[in-house]
Amino acid sequence: MADKSMSVRDLVETELRRRGFDGLFRDDSCGCVLDDLEPCGGMQPDCMAGFLTNCPCCDEESLSPECVCDNPIYLGNHPTQ
Repeated sequence: MADKSMSVRDLVETELRRRGFDGLFRDDSCGCVLDDLEPCGGMQPDCMAGFLTNCPCCDEESLSPECVCDNPIYLGNHPTQ
């Protein structure tokens, strides 16, 4: 029997891609895209699937000082819906 084992990271990445998500997101402004999962060294229990969207409180021309714009992944409905 062939070895069909996969790492948790591989399983998560496969399922995120299958469901059309762009990456993972946490409430503390942490986010990562599928091509660079776990840049922080590991997924956390509170990581959630998210979509790559524009920052909801800023535009490309002016950045609000209250906004955390270093995280382009936001949880929610797909931006085109």
